[in-house]
Amino acid sequence: VSSLRELTNESTRSNDSQIAIFPVLSYISAIDEPRRGTMRELLDITKALADGSRLRILLMLRRQELCVCQIVEGLQLANSTVSKHLSILHSARLIENRKEGRWVWYRLPDPKQVNLEVAQAIGYVVAHLSEDEQIARDRSSLASILLISPEGLCRKQHTR
Repeated sequence: VSSLRELTNESTRSNDSQIAIFPVLSYISAIDEPRRGTMRELLDITKALADGSRLRILLMLRRQELCVCQIVEGLQLANSTVSKHLSILHSARLIENRKEGRWVWYRLPDPKQVNLEVAQAIGYVVAHLSEDEQIARDRSSLASILLISPEGLCRKQHTR
């Protein structure tokens, strides 16, 4: 845990520290009150983290919740592929969703409500990949995507 805290302190020096540091600290503070999971839960987490697209999704969600169409647009993958990735992340409890009308919105879970392994996994991903080149491109792309309404994105994706 102390090495993860040291990494967090390192990340506060980055240009993006105002936004990136909150999730890291939130998940690290959740570690202080451990709620241990089972071997099955740990296996689900490691499976979920074993794919670059799923890691990209986790980092897209670190600042706000996103609807499926925004994630599809950000990853530039087929809707069915993104849905499968979201299902795996959800099964591992690394993300949560809510339905609002015909839209499904995804977000990172509340760090105080997850078990130790989930909190550590999310903290680790954010601490280690926040400065990755692909993640920086995703961040830039997502800024443009958020300017378009989910309805507009959905229409655009269905006409491809």
